[in-house]
Amino acid sequence: MRRLLSTISILWFIFVSFNATTCAWAPTDFEDVNCIDLRELGKTKDLIMLGQDGEKVCGCEKCTVDAVLYNRLGDYIDELNRRFDMFLKEPETSFIDKILIKFGSTRKMRRDIERFVKLQNIESTLEGILNYRNGKFLNTTYRNFLLVSTNYDPNGPTNIAQLARKDNITYNFAYDENYFQNIKEKKIVPLLNKVSAELNVRKDNL
Repeated sequence: MRRLLSTISILWFIFVSFNATTCAWAPTDFEDVNCIDLRELGKTKDLIMLGQDGEKVCGCEKCTVDAVLYNRLGDYIDELNRRFDMFLKEPETSFIDKILIKFGSTRKMRRDIERFVKLQNIESTLEGILNYRNGKFLNTTYRNFLLVSTNYDPNGPTNIAQLARKDNITYNFAYDENYFQNIKEKKIVPLLNKVSAELNVRKDNL
């Protein structure tokens, strides 16, 4: 772990130099459609994912936002599993990168650390959902959807998994505490174990 922190500390200045628009925060203002546009959530969409294709979210180039209705919570964990599987497929080092590495380029190392931070964000998201008592999900008077916001910039990685509220969201399916408990036990815990194990391996290799 000390080796990882040391590596990230050494690269801090490099990242700042290469990322003039660094944002060490994760956007959460879904009431401002110019920041996070959730107007279709609960109308035509039960799951909205922003930033996955590299587009800016609220002006942040390395941020993602996911908004999930409770009836799609299991599907969302499947999506996180899909993202995790993608990170297991290490991209080939291009011919140009191989040449640049010989000349001291840190571009590949920056990408590797960025992928590590994305894995950490998945881990934090799963832990955040897991820590919510099932009864919290049931009280839709105050909170009625899940909002996950991340920043995978290694200069200031941030992950926020919170229950939030948006007007006019209604649920037409019956669910109880067992519904959320089953998702936790059958989907979240197994995936969290896989992600944590992979992170431990990568820590030793960074």
